Amino acid sequence: MITVPSLSDKLVAASLRLLFLFNLLDAFLTVLWIRAGIAMEANPIMAAAMTYGMSFFVLIKITMVVCAITILWYTRSHKLSRWSSLLTAVLMGSLVVYHAVGIFSAVYL
Repeated sequence: MITVPSLSDKLVAASLRLLFLFNLLDAFLTVLWIRAGIAMEANPIMAAAMTYGMSFFVLIKITMVVCAITILWYTRSHKLSRWSSLLTAVLMGSLVVYHAVGIFSAVYL
């Protein structure tokens, strides 16, 4: 049987803080891409929110992630929640890097 190591509360907390920061950056960069006409919102729920305006889009995006962060924090005693916290932070960080590289490429190349 494979055993998965447990993550500390400090690492979970740091992951969730990074997830919140990356979500803010993602919201900002998504608005930038869409206003520049470079991209469209791929998430159908967020695309629907965007039809009500960019401020509403950002509010919904932040609210949804804060709800998810809250759930992950309060269920951190479960190994799955701990690893999900780390994984989502890494994935959202990767998305922010993708945004940044794309904007750099569009502007400078």
